[in-house]
Amino acid sequence: MSKPQPTAAAQDTAQERVTYLEAVRGLACLQVFFLHLISAFLPLLAFGAADEGLLGRLHHSPLFFLFDGYTAVYLFFVLSGYVLTRAFDKRPASLSILASARVVRLAVPVMLSVLVAYGITLMFAGANAEAGALVGSEWLRTNQAGDLSVVGAFKDAFIQAPFVGYGGASFLYGFPGLGAPPPASFAYNAPMWTLSIELYGALIVYFLCASRKINKALWWGVLLVLGFVFFNMYMLPFLVGHLMAHYQVAERAPRMHPVLGWGLIALGVILCVRAEDITFAVFSWAAQPQISVMPQATAMHMQKIYGACLIFVGITQVQWLRHKLSAPRLSTLGAYSFALYLCHWAFIFGPASAVFVLAASTINIPVASGLAILTAIGLSIVGTHLFKRIDDLAVSWARVTKRSLLGLQARQEQENTTSTAARPQA
Repeated sequence: MSKPQPTAAAQDTAQERVTYLEAVRGLACLQVFFLHLISAFLPLLAFGAADEGLLGRLHHSPLFFLFDGYTAVYLFFVLSGYVLTRAFDKRPASLSILASARVVRLAVPVMLSVLVAYGITLMFAGANAEAGALVGSEWLRTNQAGDLSVVGAFKDAFIQAPFVGYGGASFLYGFPGLGAPPPASFAYNAPMWTLSIELYGALIVYFLCASRKINKALWWGVLLVLGFVFFNMYMLPFLVGHLMAHYQVAERAPRMHPVLGWGLIALGVILCVRAEDITFAVFSWAAQPQISVMPQATAMHMQKIYGACLIFVGITQVQWLRHKLSAPRLSTLGAYSFALYLCHWAFIFGPASAVFVLAASTINIPVASGLAILTAIGLSIVGTHLFKRIDDLAVSWARVTKRSLLGLQARQEQENTTSTAARPQA
């Protein structure tokens, strides 16, 4: 008897189990983009006190979650832990091969984005500082503060962004002989502070997958040790994503009642939004330097990290939400998210800031803010389509790199086997 084929409805459901994660990635990228827009041109919404008018009150309301780019970054990390675990399990290879492919996948678009940002910075040098002073945004005025030398640009593109990172968020912070990495405010494309974390997070996920193949008890031991080490660090979301992927939580039907799933999402949002004002005692305690053997996240960021993990778990446990997030347009947004993440910063600090300065001197500040935001959005849409091609090339080159290294490894193993077989027996 032939094996029964899945119905169309079953196939649709199976597809939803994957595509809604892309939507989560896309929406999280919009949060980052919106945070940078308001930090530059609507600073009261990004940083204002509750008594500073409507924008200040919105900053301290749950609606600020729509602009909470840091929580979005930690959702990226959970997603990476999940997706990479599934990928490593399906297509196993050695650490050197997977690391090489991952470097090609991430480093190529990151390096190019930094060099493009450097070029735009040269064209509009000083525009962000002038715009920041006019609109009252210290964030806009003081970021992009690095030197404009070619050497600095190449160091940022080929060392800091893809491998070392920035400031206290660097996984290599305090590493012997390395010194303290420069802060993200000196970067030409500051959102790239996350990419070195993504790279080392991928290596940690691989290490966990490899230990599970050896022995499940060993895997649990490694996971618990890493959880103890990383409980107050930026690497924690990768462990959460990896553990969830082991049990295929995102693919399988929800195990919780929807009310509990919504409750986890609500609790996560509360943790993330409240972190702007108040960090709970447990996170303040965990942020103390003597608590960790490695540099840890600040109390605010730690609270957002845990909030993001709760949100991700909650999303996987609400079937209605999973179905809505599987809409084709949201999946498309997810496909373009990395390209938007790569390019938007330079447009905000370059041409959008220049438009703001011009409009502020001829019209007024509110209109200038609106025109600057529209300029950044328009240019980012164009830039996203261009960088999507670069991102697709990086994905293709990463696959070619992996296939080539696997082929080379197979040939070497075959030659070793042939050589051993041809060796005369004693």
